[in-house]
Amino acid sequence: MNIESPEFLQWLLSAVCVRTGTNKNAVLGKSRIWPLMYARYLFFDIAIRCRVPMAVAIQVICRGNKLIYPYRKNVMNLRAVDKDFSNVSDELFEEAQKLLSNE
Repeated sequence: MNIESPEFLQWLLSAVCVRTGTNKNAVLGKSRIWPLMYARYLFFDIAIRCRVPMAVAIQVICRGNKLIYPYRKNVMNLRAVDKDFSNVSDELFEEAQKLLSNE
């Protein structure tokens, strides 16, 4: 499976939504409530760690390219201060790596 394939990106978004308990359509929406932002940051973090281009990762969650660097900065801050974020991100990243290596 290609890292930029729609199937992989949709799988990743679904896995993040299941782990965070959010609705995929809500994550893709415009609301800025914290659980949805958390899911977006988590998706963005795992996608760029899987070497998905940042522009592609940000477009999957229906955001414009001007938000790439704010998202990157917020993800770095979350990884530094929120241990749960780091743990969930690492677990989902390992799942994604297994999925990519099986194909």
